[in-house]
Amino acid sequence: MKAEKTACRLLWNYPVLNFTTNQIRLCCRTPGKDISNDLIDNLGTNVILNTDDLKQRRLDMLQGIKHPDCNVCWTLEDTGAQSQRLGLEDFRNFIKEKYDIETDEKANELIENADINSPLLESKDPYMLEVSLGNLCDLKCVYCNQDYSSQWAAELIRFGELDKDEYESKAKGSSKELEDIFWKWFYQVGRHSLDRIGIIGGEPLINDRFYPFIDRIIEAYKDLEESGQKKKKVHMWIVTNLNAPETYMKKFEEKLDYLSDYFFVEVHASMESLNEKSEFIRNGVKWDRFNSNVERLLSVKRKNFEFGFQMAINSLSVTSMTDFLKYAYSLHKKFDSSITLKQNVVGYPSWLSPMILPAQYAKHLDQAADFVESVQDEMPPITDDFGTWKRYSAFLREVSISMKSNNEKKKVEFTNFYSNIQKLSSRRKLKFHEIFPEMKPFLLFCKVVSISQSHD
Repeated sequence: MKAEKTACRLLWNYPVLNFTTNQIRLCCRTPGKDISNDLIDNLGTNVILNTDDLKQRRLDMLQGIKHPDCNVCWTLEDTGAQSQRLGLEDFRNFIKEKYDIETDEKANELIENADINSPLLESKDPYMLEVSLGNLCDLKCVYCNQDYSSQWAAELIRFGELDKDEYESKAKGSSKELEDIFWKWFYQVGRHSLDRIGIIGGEPLINDRFYPFIDRIIEAYKDLEESGQKKKKVHMWIVTNLNAPETYMKKFEEKLDYLSDYFFVEVHASMESLNEKSEFIRNGVKWDRFNSNVERLLSVKRKNFEFGFQMAINSLSVTSMTDFLKYAYSLHKKFDSSITLKQNVVGYPSWLSPMILPAQYAKHLDQAADFVESVQDEMPPITDDFGTWKRYSAFLREVSISMKSNNEKKKVEFTNFYSNIQKLSSRRKLKFHEIFPEMKPFLLFCKVVSISQSHD
């Protein structure tokens, strides 16, 4: 079957809307597509999931085309790692359920015979929505960019690497037309079909748009509940750097107590390292404040609430993964609370991917997996299987195997690693050699490659 190595239900089920850039993505890994006012006028609520461009992307997938938009997943799979794509069998089951088809044969026939006019290409009932309310952020995480961090934008503008006028034109904020059509779609479609709603940044907790947005989401479901239409409690996850000062933490906690009346709430703290390493990787974070805010949330027993970490495994965090996971475990012991572990690995920018590291660095992930396996049976049950410690240990093994088997010589990535570490260390007044002494040999190797490349 043509779609055997490309099938992915996320292209139907997972819209990601960015209210800063007025763009829609088909999942969190793909580039955004512009939503113009003309497109809104022509398509109405179909602009959220059923533009001609989005339907063509689905057709490409069904025809076995590895579209560049999905390069993050293709790259992961090429190294042997598991991407977010769950494969043909999962997609076939999705089609059978969507169209009430009983046999694999009939589902295969529908997939194989699809063309641009097939109803199969339309998405009508997504199960997951992710929303970025703006790029306002107090951090400059090394793998982030100006689209998701205002601090990154300010730095790039200051050093002449980003045109201020061009940036401000692109990041001017959502149009009234887009907001209006989103809420129309949400009331007509989203609130009836969605199982999960995610809110990301920038940093949501310090964005004043976050709180009224939450209130409006609550009202939408409150209206359903009062009319007897709501059938299940929707999961809402919030990705935060938890670097927020007291004023915003207090405001967020007050909102959490209200949210849990209507949703099962998951707070995903973005972090994968400790102390000085965290402050290098997630530049601007204050580790003591972060830890204090984590403990603050865990110290209160809330209904319909889970807390965990959204760890972005990257080339700088690999050597300290075990230490961070021991920290996560200590929180479980201290507060008698479940701690979820969400799977994520950096693919872009490629110089921050763990796949550029020499094979011997994989031992750090093996050690981390060993630790997780030693304690995973102690963890209380959680609502999302993708956040379990058991799943996370398997994920670590997959990434480790990929690192060991990845023999490609990545001269461009090695050169970029050296040049970017030098640049960021200088700009941000950071001491890489003191913070990551175990990575000195790799940095030196990258320097040699960089020099040889400049002489070629």
